[in-house]
Amino acid sequence: MRLISWAAIVMSSMVFAAPLNTSELEEWDARITEIAPVNTLSGTSVSEFRPYTEMARIAYCPKETIESWTCGEACQTVADFKLYTVGGDGKGTPVFFVGYHPALDSVVVAHEGTDPKQLESLLVDANIVFDPLNTTLYPGINPSIKAHDGFTNAHDRSALQILQAVQRGMVEKKTKNVALVGHSLGGALALLNGVYLQLNLPPSTVFKIVTFGQPRVGNQEFADYVDRKFGRSYTRITNSRDLVPIIPGIFLGFHHTATNSEIHFDKSTNNWTACAGRENTSKSCIKGAVPNIFAARIDDHFGPYDGISLGSQFC
Repeated sequence: MRLISWAAIVMSSMVFAAPLNTSELEEWDARITEIAPVNTLSGTSVSEFRPYTEMARIAYCPKETIESWTCGEACQTVADFKLYTVGGDGKGTPVFFVGYHPALDSVVVAHEGTDPKQLESLLVDANIVFDPLNTTLYPGINPSIKAHDGFTNAHDRSALQILQAVQRGMVEKKTKNVALVGHSLGGALALLNGVYLQLNLPPSTVFKIVTFGQPRVGNQEFADYVDRKFGRSYTRITNSRDLVPIIPGIFLGFHHTATNSEIHFDKSTNNWTACAGRENTSKSCIKGAVPNIFAARIDDHFGPYDGISLGSQFC
């Protein structure tokens, strides 16, 4: 059921967008992807992302257990976390939470992701339409910068509550550090959140964005903007032959960033690889490992990421 649901969504979006066959799609992608350098990461480098993986895991837990910080092993790993707000309904607005992580000295915003068991969240992912970013929420943003409207709609419903909680945490804890995390749809929301908060918080704010199994979020102008504003402070972690990071398709106008943001884990070799460039087609990176949707394994979407699987069933 899980695989059928995802296949139906991907195929319906392809039919809606353009009548291209598989070979044409691969030819299109090849013109704007590249084989670039890759580097194997050490265990120490990989372990630095573990606190962010734990935060992404907690975002999948039942809302009431996040509010009471009683989500079992996931919450126990950061027992001293100071929670400021929990929001969302787990449907049209994915669950999110904001709090202070003492070990990171950061205010953390974590977003729930797409769970194949939750059909409504899947339908949000399938809605392939570009929207300019809301200039009320994103003051001064260029109208050419556009993102998937399902992502922007989900983000915008929670934006003000998140901003207020982040501001409170930064003042109370006297920190300039803000971390945005999420898996799947939650990764897309974390990236949009970074763009939003960067425009609404003091210029001295230090951002770190870490996403897992994140889909493409916006157009070329959006990807270029993220490169300019965040550079290497944004990391996109991918797993083996996960489908989600290669959708929505490049042929639809969606793009990932170019600033060496991808770190890829291959569970068949247990290797972690830093992938340089945009859409690196090395087989050690997601675009090379999954050249088209038929090469994907949907179960790889759940991880594991450094031993942690992500999804409501893994909370």
